[in-house]
Amino acid sequence: ESNDAFARQIVDYTKQRGMRAFSAIGHSQGGCALLHALSYYSSGLNRVSSSRGAVVQGLASPWGGSALMNLYGFWRLIPFIGSVIPCGFVAELTPQGAALWLQVIPMKSRGLVTTERVAGVPPIPCFLSQLLLKVPNDGVVEADAAALSGGTNLPGPELGECHATGMEFPVCTLDHGRNARMNKRAARP
Repeated sequence: ESNDAFARQIVDYTKQRGMRAFSAIGHSQGGCALLHALSYYSSGLNRVSSSRGAVVQGLASPWGGSALMNLYGFWRLIPFIGSVIPCGFVAELTPQGAALWLQVIPMKSRGLVTTERVAGVPPIPCFLSQLLLKVPNDGVVEADAAALSGGTNLPGPELGECHATGMEFPVCTLDHGRNARMNKRAARP
C-alpha cells in the first residue's frame, strides 16, 4: 500500500480514537507513512511541539527505498523470503520511487523526524539479501537508505539487529532499551 494510503489509515485511526495531539514512532514503512501524514494531513502530529521532543521517529525506515523492493515479484515466489517483505510491492519503497516521493516531502516536515538505523554484524548477514544490499544493512534496508535527508539521523547503525523476525540477529523492534529511549525522546502534548 502506498505511503499516502498508509498515512490516511493512521490519521483515520487516531481521529476515531480522539487523539488530538501526539508524537509517533514508526518501524519500516510506518516511519514513511508518519512523515507523509505529518506533511499532508491535519492530525495530532501537527499539534505537538518539536520543542518538547521528537514528533516522528523512524526505526529502520526505508527513506531511500530498498533494492529488494525492485525484485519483489521474484521474492514473493520463494516462501521464506516472501515472508520477510509482507507489505507487498510498494513503488515508493523502491530506491527510484523513494527519491520521487521525497521530492514532494517538505524539508520542514523532515526536520521533525528522528531516525534510528540498525544492521547485522558484518560479515554475518541478517539475511540472504546481503548478496544484493550494500553493507551495512538490516536485511531489508541499507543503512544509508535508512538515513533521512533533512531529518535528525542518530549515529549508527546500531549493530546486531535485523529488520524483521526470522533473520540472523534479533528484530530491532524488540530492543527494550532502544524502545525506552525512543519513548523518552518523544514529544509530549
